[in-house]
Amino acid sequence: MIKRAIIDGEIDKIEGMIKKSLKRGTEPNDILRDLIAAMDVVGEKFEKKEYYVPEVLLSAHAMQRGLDLLRPLLSIEKAGPRQDNHWHRRRRYP
Repeated sequence: MIKRAIIDGEIDKIEGMIKKSLKRGTEPNDILRDLIAAMDVVGEKFEKKEYYVPEVLLSAHAMQRGLDLLRPLLSIEKAGPRQDNHWHRRRRYP
């Protein structure tokens, strides 16, 4: 499962998983939504102190590898409306 691989930071597995999913006919935008949902989970785990910076970085690198594969296949028009995902917002620290 692509979402689980991102959450677990499985950088080496994500490329093969995405290629296999694309061959099965999964739309690139659906895979992108899974990547984003996975990073939402990573953000929540970070907020709860279940994940620390190294785990977040592994997940981010896995997502980047997936995005590198998907980018040529994606189009802005097909992506649909942007949903507010809290993981991309900067936090303010005192």
